[in-house]
Amino acid sequence: MTEATDIPRTGTPASTPDFRALLQNPVVPLPLPRDFNEAEEVEQLTILWDRAPRLKLYTFTEFIHAGSSGMVFRVVEINTNSEWAIKIARKKEFQPPQPRKVLFLIPR
Repeated sequence: MTEATDIPRTGTPASTPDFRALLQNPVVPLPLPRDFNEAEEVEQLTILWDRAPRLKLYTFTEFIHAGSSGMVFRVVEINTNSEWAIKIARKKEFQPPQPRKVLFLIPR
């Protein structure tokens, strides 16, 4: 794993993206997953932005779409001006699995 000290610092770090505005305008015009909660994902993205220095190497330009496990964004690498797609895990992927309720049927 790369440490924050290994990240090149030649470009100007990107400012915090407006994740809410990005998530409200997906490029792909299909419905988002039923369990997609914009407020929760914005909160998670903001936490990741603060905790993952590598994200600051990119300018987030568009939200492409979300699937069951992740969100895809179009980004521009600050140092090279190269365009990339980046997939970031959704909030639910960072949470421990919820116990499932099991119904037992006992024959009489």
